[in-house]
Amino acid sequence: MGAKVSVVNETPYTWYYATQDRGFTRVSPYSREEYDEKKLIHRYIYVRYNHHSWNSMSYEFNTHKGDTSFILRETYDRSQIQMHCTSEGGTKYCPNYATDVAFENVCRKKKGLRVVRIP
Repeated sequence: MGAKVSVVNETPYTWYYATQDRGFTRVSPYSREEYDEKKLIHRYIYVRYNHHSWNSMSYEFNTHKGDTSFILRETYDRSQIQMHCTSEGGTKYCPNYATDVAFENVCRKKKGLRVVRIP
């Protein structure tokens, strides 16, 4: 019998997650995705923000402890995104790329989109 792993997106942004055994899966804003995992130690989850080609966060966890969830949410001041693991109790952080206008303009320019004016 395996463990159920959930990725809960409590942000208004799109995220993608992958494990060492599966490719990236989209997690839409304010939604939840689940997958079954064998009960093992040293499992890894990788999380990417929207259209990025690099991992924003990663987490090593153990599924032999049972079901777990990874909850993505903004910090109170919206400057960071946190990923909390419910079974391990740990939390990882990355910048909230959506609030970084200059960074978003670089990404928008690469896609041929209109850039946002910085005040």
